Amino acid sequence: MPGRWLDSGLAKFGAVLGAVLVLACAAACAGPDDRDDTDPTMTLIPVTSTPAEAAADSASSTATLEPSPTPVNSPTPTVVPTATNTATPEPPTATATASPTATALPLSLAESLPRAEDLPGEGYFLANQGSRSALELANSYSDPSAHLERLNNWGFKEHLFREYGREVDGGPLPFYVLTTVNEYGDPELAGEALAWLRTLNASLGQTFVEPDPELADAAFASSVLTAEGSETAIVYVQMGPRIYAYFSQGGVPLDFVLELAGSNTAAIEAGA
Repeated sequence: MPGRWLDSGLAKFGAVLGAVLVLACAAACAGPDDRDDTDPTMTLIPVTSTPAEAAADSASSTATLEPSPTPVNSPTPTVVPTATNTATPEPPTATATASPTATALPLSLAESLPRAEDLPGEGYFLANQGSRSALELANSYSDPSAHLERLNNWGFKEHLFREYGREVDGGPLPFYVLTTVNEYGDPELAGEALAWLRTLNASLGQTFVEPDPELADAAFASSVLTAEGSETAIVYVQMGPRIYAYFSQGGVPLDFVLELAGSNTAAIEAGA
């Protein structure tokens, strides 16, 4: 749950941020950091003589054992092994064993998260950022073992987050913004994680935006009031093996996160 990792930069929000804890849990726990599926490393296979080369070497070596029918001053066949031995095999090239990368998105995880200047509003400051392991994410649930198993089943690789704050002024801009990105084993597994998150938000009594936002591979948005009556909203966007979450509280949060999700998705697709 994001609130459990708030640093001193958010202390000024005091009790207001306390209402964020349960609602932002899904955003923080949507993705992984354990790197269970590491990218395959390239291995170089030593090149040995091919059967044809071995046969050629053997034949040329055998030929030198036979007596020469020509006079002594005639050229000897001993030059044949010398010629074959000089043909050394070419060194292996990296392309022979290199594997394609699992993620074909143009930006890295860190580059793909929005910065303060990318948020649709002024006055925001970076309050906290970092990464969390699968165990840290799982520990925010009542049954950590069960959620850790889910993350492993989804091929959890990495989770990054950024939190932003601004002064509470009673205007339409949210005072708290959380953005996360989570990478899974492949797009199909990410789709399973997204479906689970939708079910989780429904169980929390959230109201879904219909129809779903048309963003990237799949997306959905929902909103709910905190116990204190503060409005919150979240948008999840799947892009290949990644799931992005955009959460905000205060002001008019749904309009804010929909705009942020749209602009950041477009920036990622453009590689900017």
